[in-house]
Amino acid sequence: MDMITGVFKEKELLPILGSTDVNPFTGHTSGARLDFPGLGSIQVIGTSPGLMASFTYALGKSETNNSFKKGRVFGKELIELMAEYKSSLNILIVTDDEIDRNNSVSVLPATLDENGAIPSIRYAPTRNTRRKKRELVKIAADILLQAGARKVVHSDWPDGLMIHIMSTMRMGYVVDQNCESFQVSRLFIADNSVLSNGLGGQIQL
Repeated sequence: MDMITGVFKEKELLPILGSTDVNPFTGHTSGARLDFPGLGSIQVIGTSPGLMASFTYALGKSETNNSFKKGRVFGKELIELMAEYKSSLNILIVTDDEIDRNNSVSVLPATLDENGAIPSIRYAPTRNTRRKKRELVKIAADILLQAGARKVVHSDWPDGLMIHIMSTMRMGYVVDQNCESFQVSRLFIADNSVLSNGLGGQIQL
């Protein structure tokens, strides 16, 4: 995942929205989505001021090029961007990631918590996944610039920052076809942990 943010002027928003503000804190957190088969999807996403400052601006590497900025924002520039929070619009990048058997979830038997051995997650995107992400970032940035954004910030999140872990209790291994646990009778699991595949080809529990 990644994030692209456009900062607009009030006069540019008025003919588009009928308002001088985007107000990213109101309404659904995901208001619209565009799917690009083979690449992934982009979706408008609302964030609170705290998430905007941290996940949108404070992560990644710092790089700037005229109206397009990539990565970490801090200090005076962060204060200035947050002052324009109400007129900012975020687009979330969701890459169509590939299965890679080098990625895996296993356990660390030598490291324990109150529930026993803790999980160890190994993840790195493939070269093709990185290419897909770059293409979606360009599409999202172009949309914001053509809509009139005077500044676009690419958060450039580190790999796996917002990964959604799937298949940790996958169907056929931990649960049956009705999602009922093999080990605990009448325990049903109904989230993405029961998907048959997700993070990688090696799910070791």
